[in-house]
Amino acid sequence: MSLADRPGIAASFVAARRNLAIADRATLIARQETLLDRLRRKTLPASPYFAEYRDRPFDDWPVIDKSVWMANFDRINTVGLRRGEALAVAERAERERDFAPTLRGITVGLSTGTSGQRGLFLVSPGERRQWAGVVLAALLRGNSFAPRKVAFLLRANSNLYRTAATGPVRLRYFDMLQPWPSLVGSLRAFRPDVLIGPAGTLALLAREGGLAPRQVVSVAETLHDDDAARIHGAFGVLPEQVYQATEGVLALPCRMGRLHLNEAYMRIETDWIDRPSRRFAPIVTDLCRHTQPVLRYRLDDIVMLDDEPCPCGTASRVVQRIEGRCDDICRFLTPDGATVPVFPDFLTRTVMASTPDLVDYQIRQTRPGALVLVLPSGATPPPTIGSALFDLAGRLGAVPPDLAFEHGLEHAAKRRRVVCVKSDQP
Repeated sequence: MSLADRPGIAASFVAARRNLAIADRATLIARQETLLDRLRRKTLPASPYFAEYRDRPFDDWPVIDKSVWMANFDRINTVGLRRGEALAVAERAERERDFAPTLRGITVGLSTGTSGQRGLFLVSPGERRQWAGVVLAALLRGNSFAPRKVAFLLRANSNLYRTAATGPVRLRYFDMLQPWPSLVGSLRAFRPDVLIGPAGTLALLAREGGLAPRQVVSVAETLHDDDAARIHGAFGVLPEQVYQATEGVLALPCRMGRLHLNEAYMRIETDWIDRPSRRFAPIVTDLCRHTQPVLRYRLDDIVMLDDEPCPCGTASRVVQRIEGRCDDICRFLTPDGATVPVFPDFLTRTVMASTPDLVDYQIRQTRPGALVLVLPSGATPPPTIGSALFDLAGRLGAVPPDLAFEHGLEHAAKRRRVVCVKSDQP
């Protein structure tokens, strides 16, 4: 972080402390409308793709997804950058592991691309400063000016994260692509107060020992209950979550540690997947992003709302959990040949209940009614998983799935515990 960044981050921090704490729903919606009007006046006219919608009602704006967003990269962004030149900068940073260069002052980055298509994002210096202020406002506990060391464990660094290293916050990036013993040794030497990384990596670190963070934050992948329990048991602190994607920061923890939708800075519509269970796919509009507008962008994630109010008193809706991707809703067969949906969370909880010591695994489905449990090389297949899946199928009114075991699970920078390899389900 440069000295020039500090005033902007401080202003963003102070504003975010106020905005994230809005307790009245009507006030929160009014703020969204004000920001939406600013988008209409300033951002839409600057985007060749969205310009024609500036005078249309919000509900008439198109709902897009990653494929549309990437295919129209040149016309969506407001700074005239071309996808080819931006991709070249991002890919060179990945190869050389040097993430400092920008393109005409704009930070360029790549997402991990679990959907099969990597996301390419653009962030201006002002947007970086605002991001840093908002995230720090949500995560810093107690005395905000107390010195603390923050370890960021991610596949790729970014100017975005460097911006958060402000004042008393000493932030260090740890490259997850380095050898595991080297990563663990470097972390022990750094002795972080705050440990931020993917849930699976945090759970593996919990088994290593030698670390004593005062705060643990899960990012980049689903935090499952078994991982949360291991992290809590090892470090003595409950892990918090930040729900962030290429498209922005979608949810942040409150002072009670519960996850709230970031409705002070985003409008989040609910595309219901299963309304009775409050599961939906988010359609997000980032109300503050100008360089690369995110407008009515449908994510492929499965988010489950909590119907219990949060004692923190803020008006933003509470997230019970993030379960995975819509593409990874598996299918079991019924006795008459129909299919029933099996949410990823159903399967991970079944494994956790039947085999609580199993940490590294992946469930894959290549056809309805059949599952493959992939384990690390040399691991013994758990004997109880078959009967647990039998019970799950019975509760869903389905036939027990065919179950096979494979070995050779590889460590990835971003883990998915449930994967539908191909989408041939009806």
